[in-house]
Amino acid sequence: MADGAPYDYSPHRWRWCLPFFVGMTMFTNHWARDAIGTIQTRLESDYPMSSLQYGTLSSVYYAPNIVMPVVAGVLCQKSRSKSLPLLGFVAAAAVGHAVFAWGAWTRRYAWLLGGRSVLGLCYEAIDMGSIPFMGPIFTPEWAFVVGVTNSLLRSGSVAAFFATPLVRFCRAGRL
Repeated sequence: MADGAPYDYSPHRWRWCLPFFVGMTMFTNHWARDAIGTIQTRLESDYPMSSLQYGTLSSVYYAPNIVMPVVAGVLCQKSRSKSLPLLGFVAAAAVGHAVFAWGAWTRRYAWLLGGRSVLGLCYEAIDMGSIPFMGPIFTPEWAFVVGVTNSLLRSGSVAAFFATPLVRFCRAGRL
């Protein structure tokens, strides 16, 4: 390998762990996005929360994604480390989950709203954050890698709508 030449990743079989881990990150991202839809009636009855307040929890999650793909794209393009923006958005999402969990624990709507707002800022950025560093590693297999990661992220949505109610029923002793 000559100085300044791009690194040849092709002989490294371990590189296939990367789409799996990125896909699992996306799985979690989509689970978090959709799980709230499975507990709407519980949120409205236990907190108490109006349908308008519930809708606001969804709005603050989705509204930032009108501009966040552009922001994330610029950050990824300008960053020296192509993986750093994704790691930053994942870390910020972890904070958003902690804030939301605190709101759920303390039954404070403002904390729920704050957590969903932070998560909303990260949602699309996490989904697109792997493109800058995975593209060069998987150039010949790029379409397949995108298919794998997209399958995993959609699995997160399916799991949220299937498993979240299932867990609730099991905890209630109905299964």
